[in-house]
Amino acid sequence: MKVASFSRTSLPEFISKYLNCTGTTEEFGLTTSAYDWQSRCACGGIRSIQFKGCSIYKVKVRCFTIAPQIISFDQSKKYFVFNVDENETANFSILDTPKSLQKQHFVIYHQIDLKIEINQNTNGELIILELSDTYFNQSVFTSSLEEMMKPIFNQKSLHVAKYNIKVQQLLYEITETPKRGLCQLMFLNAKIIEVLSEITELFSKEETEVTNQYTAQVLSVKQAIDNNLHVQYSIPDLAKSVGLNTSYLKKYFKDAYKETIFEYATRTRIEHAKQLLTTTQLPISTVAEKVGYQQSAHFTYAFKKNTGFTPGKYRQQQINL
Repeated sequence: MKVASFSRTSLPEFISKYLNCTGTTEEFGLTTSAYDWQSRCACGGIRSIQFKGCSIYKVKVRCFTIAPQIISFDQSKKYFVFNVDENETANFSILDTPKSLQKQHFVIYHQIDLKIEINQNTNGELIILELSDTYFNQSVFTSSLEEMMKPIFNQKSLHVAKYNIKVQQLLYEITETPKRGLCQLMFLNAKIIEVLSEITELFSKEETEVTNQYTAQVLSVKQAIDNNLHVQYSIPDLAKSVGLNTSYLKKYFKDAYKETIFEYATRTRIEHAKQLLTTTQLPISTVAEKVGYQQSAHFTYAFKKNTGFTPGKYRQQQINL
């Protein structure tokens, strides 16, 4: 079986090679362009809207007939790729995603190579929203908006999800607005903010649902620590006891209690040690053992690091109160 050989190129190079420009307008820093496929290549076309730090592409492909292509995008930018085709069989392939980009789904790329594959079986319609860091430096954005976007852009990410009717309507308004010039520029900024807000809310709901899915396991780990302060559990042992992998356990424990497992366990042990030092005459070595420290020196170090006092000085201070 012969394996298809793919030609790899950037989107501007791809447009220049396989499409013809049918019109371009520039005003108020806003450039809009329309391109039709060369007749030998496909039916459909590409429309682009570009302004400071932002590019919007609407790509429509029907009956692609030339050699397979891979379109590569700038890794330093942030991308939202939406499948907006009405046909269930739309089959753009976004490389490295876990599956094909299905109808009414989108993929987010951040600090990861975005590569879109177009071959002789490709039919579909995409909207690509490309944002650079300079876009978020505009005065129209506030620190609260930047904070809102952190769940999406705080790390390298590739995420596929289904978008809702509101996002679908916003995408239509962005690409089909009759507004021009300064009015169009203001309108686009407002609608893009709405899209980002909706996507962030979708992420938030998804995270909540996933976190709730693991609530019982995370609570079980917390209770194991609370009820056995004399035991120094390892995270792999805790994860195994509740049937989670270590990454999930660490993430969802911190989501639930705003502390890492180590931070929570240490704080709880030190609080219990403070209680024992204040209400009993137990030797410090015994207090250390009851809160999971086999070596008194290790206990003294941890206690002082968290309270500023050695166990002995803390006990004496409480007696003198």
